[in-house]
Amino acid sequence: MSAGDHQPRFIPSQECRRPQQPEPLSDSQTATLDALRSHIHENVVKTEIHRRWADDRCLIRYLRSKKWNLNDSKQAVQESMLWRDSYGPNQPDKDALWIETAVGKLYVSGFDMESRPLLYMKPRLENTAASPSQIRHVVYHLETALALMPEGVENLCIIIDFAGSSMTKNPGVAVAREIINVLGNHYPERLGKAYIIH
Repeated sequence: MSAGDHQPRFIPSQECRRPQQPEPLSDSQTATLDALRSHIHENVVKTEIHRRWADDRCLIRYLRSKKWNLNDSKQAVQESMLWRDSYGPNQPDKDALWIETAVGKLYVSGFDMESRPLLYMKPRLENTAASPSQIRHVVYHLETALALMPEGVENLCIIIDFAGSSMTKNPGVAVAREIINVLGNHYPERLGKAYIIH
C-alpha cells in the first residue's frame, strides 16, 4: 500500500506467508477436546450463536491457555460465554464508539508477514477520561481484527506506538488492568506478536 493510499486492506497481500498448520493433537488432547466439546455443547450452549462461537478452534485455544486442564477449561469457556451474553462485544454503543474512534488512537489496518491482522494503538491520541467506553473501544477493535483473520490464522499482531506519548495521555492503570483481564480471560491465545515502538 502506498503512502497516499488510505483504503483499508481486508485480505493479506500476496507477499504474506500462509500460517503454519498446528501440530496434530495427541490422543490424550483429542480425548480432552472431545470431553470439553460434549460438556459445552450439551450443558452450556443455548443458542446457535453460542454453538458457532464454541467451535473446536475456540475450545482448543481455551484448553491450551489452561494447559489442557479439562475442569479449568470448562469453567473458562462458560464464563466467557456468559460474558459475551451480558457484555455484547458485537453490539457497541455507536455514539460512544464514535467519540473513542474519531481521533484514530486505535485501529485495525493491514496484516503482518504471517497474515495476522494488525491492531495499532497510539496512546498520544487519547481523548477521553478513563471509562468503560475505553474498554468497549478496545473490545470492538479486537472483534474487528478477529473478523478479518484469514482461514487458518488464529491470532493478531499489536503495535503500540508511543511516539509523542506522555503519562497524562496514556490510559489509566485501572483501564489497562481491565483490558488485560478481558484479553486474558475472554480472548485466550489470540496474541501472536506485540511490538512497542518509538
